[in-house]
Formats: sequence, structure tokens, C-alpha cells
Amino acid sequence: MTLLDNYCGLGDIVRPKCGAERNKAALIFETQTYDYCALDRNASIIANALARRGVETGARIAVLSQNNAAVVILLLACAKLGAIFVPLNWRLSAGEVAWIVDDAEPAVLLVEAGLEHLNVGHTALTTFTFSDTMGIDWGGVLKGLGDDTEPDRHVGLEDVAMLVYTSGTTGRPKGAMLTHGNFRKHCGLDGPHIPDWMGISRDEICLVALPLFHVGGLEMLLRPLFTGATVVLHRSFDVGAILRDIARHNVTMTGLVPTALQMLLEHPESRTSDLSSLRKFLYGAAPIPAPLLKEALTRLSCGFVGTYGMTEANSVCVMLSPEDHRDLSASRLASTGKPTFGAEIRIVDTENRDCDVGATGEILVRGVGVMKGYWRNPDATAETIDTDGWLRSGDAGYRDADGFIYICDRVKDMICSGGENIYPAEVESAVFGHPDVAEVAVVGLPDDRWGESVLAVVVPRVGATIDPAGVLAWARERIASYKAPRAVRVVDALPKSAAGKILRREVRAAALAESKA
Repeated sequence: MTLLDNYCGLGDIVRPKCGAERNKAALIFETQTYDYCALDRNASIIANALARRGVETGARIAVLSQNNAAVVILLLACAKLGAIFVPLNWRLSAGEVAWIVDDAEPAVLLVEAGLEHLNVGHTALTTFTFSDTMGIDWGGVLKGLGDDTEPDRHVGLEDVAMLVYTSGTTGRPKGAMLTHGNFRKHCGLDGPHIPDWMGISRDEICLVALPLFHVGGLEMLLRPLFTGATVVLHRSFDVGAILRDIARHNVTMTGLVPTALQMLLEHPESRTSDLSSLRKFLYGAAPIPAPLLKEALTRLSCGFVGTYGMTEANSVCVMLSPEDHRDLSASRLASTGKPTFGAEIRIVDTENRDCDVGATGEILVRGVGVMKGYWRNPDATAETIDTDGWLRSGDAGYRDADGFIYICDRVKDMICSGGENIYPAEVESAVFGHPDVAEVAVVGLPDDRWGESVLAVVVPRVGATIDPAGVLAWARERIASYKAPRAVRVVDALPKSAAGKILRREVRAAALAESKA
């Protein structure tokens, strides 16, 4: 019998550990530690308190908060009730938050103290605070209403567990409906037929600094809890705190987006901190420049795992193993790996025909992680998932003869110049290695002669001065001349989503406005 045999929903993931592992640390947040029984008991208390306030199965419960133990407890409480957990992005503007709240129509909105300014036009049920010495204070509205008995609610695998809103890089965010059944994927990655590097053992100590309103952060949180490991949760991304906690808690695994990994390597403490406990480092959510990956592999003595996924597929669906990272000269370092357990990948052309090996097309995903659909948006759902269950990723890529997947770029970001297709990520990787360049975004601008011309927008490293001509020459030495930028623009910072992805549409809009000024 496996863990999966006893699994019904997210509300069940911590209770089975209340036997032999009852006193094992499940969640460490700042100075607070919750063992598995305490985490389960607190979730039941909040679930019962919400039920006594009339929260029904299927009702949405939204939370506007940075990472903390209260968010984890609320997530589990929702799962016990069959309510739908809706994590809100606290980095958005008040107007953007209001749009998502209007779309989700939550029965309950909880707002962390200090973020009330983002809640405009909606009545929050309560605010909650987290104190290092007093634990969670849920406010008078919930306090005293709950007991720690297991809620009497039936939760099915097809029931929606969460609404996770997309980052909105191509327009208004959409709520991806992720079911309790979707989260079987997290359990499946720990079966006996799964390689050790792909699973999470019970002795892992996992540091989570990714935001819990992002599916990558949710996966980093939930997979360890499924298997009985320990999670060290950070309120937000703080490089110094990450480095110190790796040593303090003997962290064995963590994961960051490429921009955050770069900041970690550049931090002065990264060369003096004790990082010897690290066994596994995951990266993903955006293309990683080859020079950055090679520096990380050289500096950090642990296994690296490349990941590719999306909100609509419940995070990761392709992974590159530590073994495939060992040869720093191998072209395979540019790959994102092979499909994970429970996922299938197709690469198709514009006529939906399977592409030949090496030919670039759109990546399609099918498997246990694919969402039920977009919340109250059947047209968008039909455009994204076909009748056979294939999810259109919107990403362009190709497969090599050995079955490894390579991501080129977003299909909609492709630049067409002089009849040639150019993928910005490839150009960005060429520019990134320049010693004076800290960050780069490549976009296409209208061009009367070529249709579009390639523009590189760069951020200089601290203390460096960018010579545009030098950057152009650097790029031309590394990629075909037709792909190389025709111009370089220097800026102080690049716009990013909450997940750390550079927002090319905003970069392009700013460049267009400047060109017309």
C-alpha cells in the first residue's frame, strides 16, 4: 500500500503523520514550529470556525497575505471543508487585487494586518497577524468558534481545491481550477518507480521562499508535507535570510527562479555561508541563461534539477536530472529535461501536427496535473484544453532525438524579422554573458524594412557602464547575425511579475512609447 492509496484530498495530507511522526516538525516559520499533529489540529479548528460562519463546500476563501504559517493552516482548513482556497498576490496594485476578488467572488476574504490598503471596495471577514511569541491571532470573528474535531465534509478528487490566478503576462489573470485529484501528482513523484532525485524523502528539510500565491511555491510547500518532510517557510525572498537558514536548519533542498538564483550568487555571504547540507537545488519558471547556470553549478556543490511547468498544469511537468547537469560543456544543459511521472508532452505545428525531431512548435501537455479549466471562463478553457485533454502551453520548443525538451520562448513573444523567426530567450542568453550586463529583455519593434527589429533592453551590473556597441558586437559573436540585436537600450530596472518573470509586453510597450516620443 502506498501513500496514494489512502489519499483523498489536501485536507488528508498531514493527519496520517500524527502516528509515528506526530512530534516531527512539519512547518518552521520564523520562531514558530508546528509538528504534524499541531498543524492538523489548527487546520481543523479554523475549518470548524469557518463552517460555523456558514462556509459551504465549494465556497471560495480568499487570503491576501505574505507567506506565513496562517496561510498554510488556512489552505489545509479549506481542504478539510471542501472550500476553494484562493491565494491573492500581495504584490499587485489595489485595482488588480479588486479585479481578482470580483472574479472569484469569495465568501470569505482574510487580509493580513499591514496589507489592508490593497483591499479596496470589499469587506474582509477579518484580518490576522502573526507574532513571533504569540502565534496566530485570527481576530475576534473566528476566535473561539472552532474545535479540533475533524470536519464532517466529503471531499472528492474532482472537487476544486484551489483557484490559482495566472500571472497575467498576456492580459487579465485567469483563475486556474486545480482539483484535489490534480495533487496526486505530488504524491506520484515519490513512488518506488521514481528516481531518487525526482522524489522527496521523509528526512528532507525544504526551504520555501517562493510566494504561496504562485503554483511553484505551492508545489514546494505541499510535496514535502505529502511525504512527511519538514518545510522551512520564509515570509518573502531575502537572500541573506535564505543563506543563514540553510546553515541554521541544515536545509537539504530549495528552489528559486533564475533571477533570484543570480541574486543569491552575487550576495557577499554566498561565499562564506555553510551550504554543505544542500543536496538538491531546483530552478525554473523562466529561461536560465547558460552562463548563470554554469556559475551556479560550479559554486554550489549539490544536485541541480531543472524544471518546466505552468499554473494550468499544476506546476512542474518536465524535469532535467542532476546527472544531466554534470557535464558543463554539454548542450543538454540548455534542455529543460523529460516529462515527469504522469505527464505527456507533444510538440505541434500551426496545423496541430506533431513536429519532427528538432523542429520547433508549440508544447502541449496532458496528464494528472492539468487543471479542470479556467474559473467561469469556458471560452478560454476551450481555447486552451482540447477535447482529448491536451493543454496548449503557449510555449515554443522542440524535442531532440533522445527525448529531451528544449524551450525556445513564448509563442506570442516570437519576433519575425526579414522572414526569419527569432526567439527572444535565445538572444537574451547570448547578451546575458556580457560582463557589464546584469539583466536583459529582448523584444521586437515595428520596422518598415524588416517587419520587426530586435531590441535588447539591458540593466547594467552595479558599478558598470554599458557600451551599446560593445554589447552588439558581443551578441554577434555568439548567435547568427540576423538574430542579433540591432539596438541596445539601457534602463535601471526591468518590470517583473510576482513569479520573477520579466514582463516583455511591458518592456515592449515602454520601448514603443520612447521610440514615438
